[in-house]
Amino acid sequence: MDRAALDRLQRHELIELARSRGVERPEVMTRDELIDDMLRGSVSDPTEMKSVRGWFGVARDLLAGLVEQGLHLPDAAKVIRGDGTHGVPSGRRPLATVTLAEIYAAQGHLERGIAVLREVLDKEPEHEVARRLLSELEVREASQQEPQPEAATEWPETGSSAPVQPPERSAAEPLEAPAAHVESLPEAVTTDRAEVVLKPEPEPAAPTLRTTQLNESILEETETGEGQEQLEESPGDLESPDSCVLFAADKRVVVSWRIAESSFAKHLREEPQGAPVVRLVWWVPGLPASRFSLDVAATQASGELLVEPQTFGAHAVLRGALGLHDGASGEFAVMATALVLALGETADQPLFRPHAAAPGPGAERVEAAHVLAQRYV
Repeated sequence: MDRAALDRLQRHELIELARSRGVERPEVMTRDELIDDMLRGSVSDPTEMKSVRGWFGVARDLLAGLVEQGLHLPDAAKVIRGDGTHGVPSGRRPLATVTLAEIYAAQGHLERGIAVLREVLDKEPEHEVARRLLSELEVREASQQEPQPEAATEWPETGSSAPVQPPERSAAEPLEAPAAHVESLPEAVTTDRAEVVLKPEPEPAAPTLRTTQLNESILEETETGEGQEQLEESPGDLESPDSCVLFAADKRVVVSWRIAESSFAKHLREEPQGAPVVRLVWWVPGLPASRFSLDVAATQASGELLVEPQTFGAHAVLRGALGLHDGASGEFAVMATALVLALGETADQPLFRPHAAAPGPGAERVEAAHVLAQRYV
């Protein structure tokens, strides 16, 4: 028996022949599957089996090679090729196309099942099982797509739209109510007026020294009408918080920081091995973007340094933070997140004394901005 002889048989003849050879459910298989299964069952030599296999045999060999080489499952590869059972019933074969449509229908995917069955009928118009299943699925799909009639809502007929007037009652006529719903008023309410006791609101807490200075300066500026700010200097005993500012200009970065003594002592107690540094991190655009970092040692409580990283440029995205770096463990404890600004002579940017507790006068701030720009621009 060869493939050419099987191709000449009608579908019902192929089904009867396959059933006689022990093929399970041959009526749901396509012609190619029936012919391939019968040819594989009639040949025992592996070399000859490769010569008579069809497209399904080629697909089985490819899948078996993937399972054997990629997943290292030689036993499973033998089962796929049909070389051995290994616990799998010998009559079992890969799912047929009609079976796949049945699975789709059981899961509720009617459209997929109908599409699979139509492909089967395009190749084999005489496939009765596929045609019968297709009719059933089309009926089910049509019943699901039919719009359900909405329940009619009956509204009661209303007469005149005029508002209902309450019954007229004399002002002197008392209201009648059941005795069960009438309760006596408390004896304490004996007059028409009740005395209202107002509790005084708590006085606001006295403002701190820093708030007082800022408020007084704002009032002074409002009264005099001057355009420049007249803010007093912050007292020497008020310590500024930890802070860090990064001024970026082309390929240069000016690192400015300030560490409060109390904060430095607290962090040093918590991290004895830590050293204060300003960590710079920047990303250079690209596919993918490149990330770089640099630690600048803070050798004093406050200061500024100019760094010129080789990979930093005008289009880089810069971020930074002031913190304690533990060289042994590599941990970095953040003390303050850095503020990133562009270095220039623009007076609108807060270039003057970024770490002070209170800003200085406007003229002094503009002058300091020019000095900083002249040093690094």
